[in-house]
Formats: sequence, C-alpha cells, structure tokens
Amino acid sequence: MLDFSLLGPLRGWHDRLPLDLGRPQQQAVLAALLLTPQQAVTDRRLIEAVWGEDEQRWPCNATGVLRTHVSRLRRALGQASATAAQAVASVTGGYRLDLARERIDAHRFDDAIAAGFALRHDDPSAARACLTEALGLWVGSALDRVPGPLAERARRELTERRLAAIELRMELDLRLGGWREVAAEAEALVAEHPLRERFHYLLTLAHHQGGRTAEALASFERVRELLAEELGLNPGPQLMELHEELVSGAPARPIGRQVACGRLRPRQLPHANGDFVGREDAIAVLEGRLRTPERREPPIAVIDGGAGTGKTALAVHLGHRVQDAYPDGQLFADLKAGQGPGWMRRPCCRASCGRWAPDRPWRPPTPTPWRRSTSGPWPAGGSWSCSTTRRVRSRSRHCCRMHRAVPRS
Repeated sequence: MLDFSLLGPLRGWHDRLPLDLGRPQQQAVLAALLLTPQQAVTDRRLIEAVWGEDEQRWPCNATGVLRTHVSRLRRALGQASATAAQAVASVTGGYRLDLARERIDAHRFDDAIAAGFALRHDDPSAARACLTEALGLWVGSALDRVPGPLAERARRELTERRLAAIELRMELDLRLGGWREVAAEAEALVAEHPLRERFHYLLTLAHHQGGRTAEALASFERVRELLAEELGLNPGPQLMELHEELVSGAPARPIGRQVACGRLRPRQLPHANGDFVGREDAIAVLEGRLRTPERREPPIAVIDGGAGTGKTALAVHLGHRVQDAYPDGQLFADLKAGQGPGWMRRPCCRASCGRWAPDRPWRPPTPTPWRRSTSGPWPAGGSWSCSTTRRVRSRSRHCCRMHRAVPRS
C-alpha cells in the first residue's frame, strides 16, 4: 500500500518502507499529481507546475522532459512493487494518480480540520481532538524544498489552513479552561507571526481569563503599536472590545458558542482543470438544471458514459461553475473506491455531519447531525464518481429525502 506525506518534505512509503522519490523536479511532478489524486492532470499543467506558465522558461521539448520525469517516477515506485508503478496512469493528454485521498496526509488533514470546525459548538473536546490529530500530521514546512510555482502556492494555502486550525484549537483550549497553555503558546506564535492579529487577540484574552490584567493590557499595547507602525492601522473590533473590557474591569466573558466565527464549509471538489474544453451543450443543460431558481428540492443530475470519456472531469468542472449557488459547500465521493456498505466515504460524512470516529458507520443514527450541519438553503453540491450505475441504483434505497420545517410568515 502506498502512502505519501506533503506536510513536510515530500515523502513516500510502500508498506511502510520509504521510497526514493528522486530529484526535485521529479518530486514537483509527483506533488502535482498528489494534490489532485484520481483526477487527470494534463501535460501542460504538469509542465507549468514545474517551470511556470511562461513558455520562455520551459526547457526544449518540455513534454519529453516531463515524460522522462514520469518514467523515472514509475521506476522509483516499481522498485517497491509492480502494482505501485501502475499508480501513475497515462490518460489522454496527461497522467492520473490512482490513489485514495486517505493515503495522502494533506487530504487527511483537510478532512480532520473540517470535522473539528463542524464539532466546535456541540462537542469542543472532540473538536479539539480532531484538530490536534490534524496538526500532528505536520513535520515541517509543507512540500519543503519541492520546487515550482504549484508547490509554492500549495505551500501557502496549506500553511494558512494550518494557522486557522491552530487558532481554533487555541480558542477551544480557552473554552476548556486552558488559559495558561494558550498564553505560553500564543507568546511564541505572536513572535513568529507578528502581524497575525488573531494570535495577539488570543494572547490578550488568555491573560484576561487568567486574571492577569496588567499582562493583558501590555499585550494589547504591543499589538496596537505594531499595527500602527507597520500598517498604519488600528486593532480590529474584537481586540478593541476586549480592551474596553480590560479598562472597565469587567470579568472575562465565557467564549461559549462564540468560539469561532463562521462555519467552515466543506470544499471537497478536486482542483478545477483550467484546460477543460468542449461539452458546451451538456454544460448549458446541466448548469441550467442546477441553477433552477426557487427550486423546492435539491436538483440531481447524472452523467453517464463509458470509462475514460471524461464524466468525472465534466462533473468537477460543472461543480466549480455552480459553486456560488451552493454556498454551504461541495462534497466529492469516489464511489468506485468504496468497499462494502461503507461506500459513502468517511470524509463526506465527517465534513457534512462533523463525525470523526474511524469505526462509526457512514450513516448517522439520527438525522439530527445532518440537519445541524445543513442550516443553509441547501446542504451542498455533491459530485459522485462511480464506475457503474448499478451500484448507485442498488444502494439508492439507503438514501433519504430530508425535509426541514421553516416558520411560516
């Protein structure tokens, strides 16, 4: 079984034995495939991942150089087993990595923080456990020393999600009474990220909760002076409100359900393929159906066709086009990777229900978790990739239609 880590130096294992992933540019190609597993990536996108969009910076015969990197990558995987080498599949105009999301730590990280955000109000201890597990996957800078613009962009995005997860975990620590630990951690974080105001807020709040008013006021003054000097700005409203509490001598308010602002929406669609062309008629019909105004029920669309005809690529492309109509998020499930009754993959369940227990069944025992996590107009847009419609038809009896009562005017 193959496993890969992106949350640190790019590393791979086969049955827990380390793999030699080759030179940096070869690793950049692998990273591009790992970021969108089970999705076709065109030659051009892989070339741009390594050398950028400016064709003047590409090597002579860039496609040939890319094929050399892929060949070496397959050879490296093939040293572990013949099946491992087949994980990098050739498709029309590009390549695809046939590997489940759960085998890549960056995708497990995203699923775990989605579960943590979903649980934060109702079960802060479980939410904290999810976030602690997610943050424990990191062993350094994401994609450390992997070259190329795609790796650099992914590094920034993953780092931002990590910092957001740290912020929420610290808020949960405060809610659970751990102000001493938060104060110590926040001191280090404000030194590392001096312009990230949220860490200053958490440091000030931790001192306030611990009754250290002088330290809290000093922390506020430091961030006020820093923001004024570096950015010419005043602290944000949360810090200003906290400062008013401090100067008025008011006791620290419990964080309670205000532990986080906003709800994290699941964003499980694979990255959009910028090279998608054609299918204009099908896109027009499907987009019209999915954007039907004042619909009484969530619309459902099925894309049928032979293997390799681009059904999943079309569904993902369409999902990105209509995501503004589904503000509560998007789910993506690869049904052909399912096994037994758990074909509804756990990442979808965790993102929509906030469930994070490896041994729990995919169906929640009651509809309450679904209702709680779907407070918007519609829960989410979903894309389901399946190798045969027989599996969908045979298992559709497990599905249900959910009705929510709304107040009448």
